[in-house]
Amino acid sequence: MPKKVMVQSYEGWLLLMFHSIDSIRSALGSEEWLSCGTLVKWNQGQNIQENIEDLVTESILGQPETFICVICHESTPMTEYCISPDKEYCCRLCYASSTDWDKNSQKRAASRVKELLQTWAWYDEMFIPRSMCRKMLVDKHDEMRGSRTIASLYIEAATKYEEIMEVTWKPAGGKSRGKVICLQKFEYWTRQPLLDEDFDTSKEEDFVHNILQTQQRTNDFYPSLDKKAVIEKLTSTFPLRMNTPFKRNKVFQNARNNGRFFVAKGLYNQVVAFTQKASTIR
Repeated sequence: MPKKVMVQSYEGWLLLMFHSIDSIRSALGSEEWLSCGTLVKWNQGQNIQENIEDLVTESILGQPETFICVICHESTPMTEYCISPDKEYCCRLCYASSTDWDKNSQKRAASRVKELLQTWAWYDEMFIPRSMCRKMLVDKHDEMRGSRTIASLYIEAATKYEEIMEVTWKPAGGKSRGKVICLQKFEYWTRQPLLDEDFDTSKEEDFVHNILQTQQRTNDFYPSLDKKAVIEKLTSTFPLRMNTPFKRNKVFQNARNNGRFFVAKGLYNQVVAFTQKASTIR
């Protein structure tokens, strides 16, 4: 392993972080196996949770996979592709300046981002990491044709035409700050003190656990509850202790860590159940 390099693993990748190009060249000279890797520019300070495919800019052994834009005829990395309604590949710049991305299209896109954020806010999920937001938009809307570049344009349109913000935030228990998307009315929560890590939710966990047990005894071998209904019950039963989204989310976080119950998150709803298998969105 090269000296003076930061090493981190992420989703099957081994990340070696160097301070400069010169240090990379030096490492390549002494460690031939590095030539099998991919060189990534990290000078923009991206959050590691961003999809790593979007960070690939050039391969040590050659250029990454590219395509020729049908409009400007420039070679463009596949990680930046957009697909027109005619199913033709084009670059981000050409797509953004085309009639396919006019003002009305941008407003429709913005409303879809807002709809997604509102749905998740119902479940006390007020801040969605940018990378996750893009993935959910792609999964939810076929017109994006799998392009996360188009999803990024949707988010940019939302910050322009809707009351939506992109902010940097570190959640309780998080290791680092990252870019998240939120409705403007929730932005003030990013300035509130973080909840103590040792905040005890055992009483609330017992409450939810008992509800699931009752359902299991009465009519369901694999009981599950809509998370929104559970949130409402927690708020009404423990009005002082469960008066913020962070406190309510702590219940689900602690319960997961304790193996008591779990939450499955889908595009349209979230479900609470005893096991991870049973909590799968039906």
